Amino acid sequence: MKLRKGGVSQLDYSFDLLQQSLGRGERECEAEFRDSESGQGKVVCMTGASVYIASWVVKHLLQCGYTVKDTVRDPVLLMCATDDPKKTEHLLALEGAKERLLLFKAHLLEVGSFDSVADGCDGVFCTASPVVLIIHNPQEQLIGPALKGTMNVLRSCAKVPSV
Repeated sequence: MKLRKGGVSQLDYSFDLLQQSLGRGERECEAEFRDSESGQGKVVCMTGASVYIASWVVKHLLQCGYTVKDTVRDPVLLMCATDDPKKTEHLLALEGAKERLLLFKAHLLEVGSFDSVADGCDGVFCTASPVVLIIHNPQEQLIGPALKGTMNVLRSCAKVPSV
């Protein structure tokens, strides 16, 4: 997966390192990933960063020096008692998060919601998907919204020259 116009040049290589590192010690894996490419001065957008696999990608991106723009449906609610702050507290506790993890309001199913988030990014990791707990019609309730959300993010990326 290569990104055009100044994108993350060794993205495939970095993910190969992550795949190869399964079963090895965490510190050994982190050091190898960190040495694969410096993200200093680079910005990436991440959708769905609060979920398990994506949060590990965020951790490694921050360790490599990237600034990560994470998207949540409403960052203001995460600061209030009305929503569960545990959804992002593990991300905010990561090394480098205070300096380089930014939360933006965006919703997968809203057209144009990711326009301002993608602007200025070198790459985008789209890991979010609408979640439905009880599914009666998988195509309508799960697959359709997931495709629409992914297309919304890709359309936003296509509008900015940096991605």
